[in-house]
Amino acid sequence: MALARLKEKYPEAVFISAQEGTGIDNLTTMIEKVLEEERVFLRLRIPFGEGDVLATLHDKGYVVKEVYGPEGIDVLAEVPEPIAGSFQKYSTWPFSETYSNLKM
Repeated sequence: MALARLKEKYPEAVFISAQEGTGIDNLTTMIEKVLEEERVFLRLRIPFGEGDVLATLHDKGYVVKEVYGPEGIDVLAEVPEPIAGSFQKYSTWPFSETYSNLKM
């Protein structure tokens, strides 16, 4: 019963059981899929009023670092290539010297 609720709440999750030995093939397939996906690093400045953009970065990508500055939130993130273009208007590449601590 609890597993059914979890599957409903997290439809993209991969469920495994070491005790029953199930789900390992699905997990392996998902890992391979994620590793094959082209990823892009972005440096962005997101205005304070557009928190939904930052939420999308956290949901769909990996946020390496966030720095709250006077003009917005400077972000270094890694996202799947197919969605990278949707963040183009926030791009600050190359990043300003003010926030050079975001450099990898």
